[in-house]
Amino acid sequence: MLPRKVPSRRPGWRRRLGLRAGRLALTVLSLAATPAAADETIVLAALPAPAEIGSEALTARMRIRGRVLGTARSAVDATLDTDRRMMEAARDRFAAARRTLRTFDGAGYAGRNVVPFDLEGTAGLEAGTWRSDGRFFGQSGSFDGRRRRLVLGSFDVEKAPSGRLEARVEVRTLRERMHSETLMLGYYLGAEIARDRSGGGDPEAAHRIGAAFGTYAVRSLGDALYLDGYVSFGIDRAFGRHAARDLDFEGAHSMPRATVGGTLSGFVGTGGLRLRPRLSLAYGQAAPRRTRMWHDGRRAFSLGDGRAATLALALSPDLDIALDTRPVEEARAVLSVSPRLECREAREIETVSRCARSAEIGLERRFPDAARRLGVTLGLGRQARETRARISVRYEHAF
Repeated sequence: MLPRKVPSRRPGWRRRLGLRAGRLALTVLSLAATPAAADETIVLAALPAPAEIGSEALTARMRIRGRVLGTARSAVDATLDTDRRMMEAARDRFAAARRTLRTFDGAGYAGRNVVPFDLEGTAGLEAGTWRSDGRFFGQSGSFDGRRRRLVLGSFDVEKAPSGRLEARVEVRTLRERMHSETLMLGYYLGAEIARDRSGGGDPEAAHRIGAAFGTYAVRSLGDALYLDGYVSFGIDRAFGRHAARDLDFEGAHSMPRATVGGTLSGFVGTGGLRLRPRLSLAYGQAAPRRTRMWHDGRRAFSLGDGRAATLALALSPDLDIALDTRPVEEARAVLSVSPRLECREAREIETVSRCARSAEIGLERRFPDAARRLGVTLGLGRQARETRARISVRYEHAF
């Protein structure tokens, strides 16, 4: 596996500007972390010495195989994160649709289930590295809320001073339907484009395009208990330029991938106190196949089939406290406490397991005109030997 450069985390400022279905949101983020001793840490894979291998071609195969599997695992992790956000939003829509169906009397605003366009993103400069990420969303639905058509997507771009570039864009179109008051089913079609380019004169680069199909379900097990799950299948086509032993290689391969996951979530509390525990389990894998490498326009060698996988387990009990006498949904001020524990087991050439702990404390002020909101969030997370802190100030104004 090729050396991987892990940039050190340094304090920096980021600004977020979002347009959310008639709302303008501005967020200023301050990110901090435990300082690193140097500008970067070099992580080397355990490879045999060239004398033990006896062939430069074999050394090149091992290094390129490690890079291909590393790219495959990154694709799996990105898909799992997108699946998690998609299912969180689906649960919220399901709960809102249940409330609507219980009280639906045929009256109301005709466009209440229509969101023309919703965009939220961040952009910032940290330690010389430019980062930008965000999400976009659109929805049209029936008047009673039983059927919906949605388009959602995400983007992520990161560019370092050395010239290293990582970019990814994913779009999904969803169709979902309330089959009953206790069951919602949906499916989606998705497309993804990703690019990874090394900097500093390094010729290595990777490009990936893919398509996916998935289906999901959300079911109510009671008034305060939900169960949801999803499964997806996709196929990617990847192209890469690799360097090994002072030789440049170009290659291409296909990569089937699949993800599956589920979440058990609850709702406990009345009045000014609300507890929302969530337990989720997800698994994803990608299998690069038929990787063929060329050098100077001639076939050099082929890599055998491989597999990269990630298993993730997360526990997140969120607590909301109203700071006045109203219920949480109607309170003018709400205090939120959100601890989170996530453990992942990742497999490339070898298997690595690690857990990350994080917590957020937030305070939101809702103004009486219901058009303005002001929120402050303090976050703290720790993984391995790295600790990260975050302060977020958010203001929303409806127009």
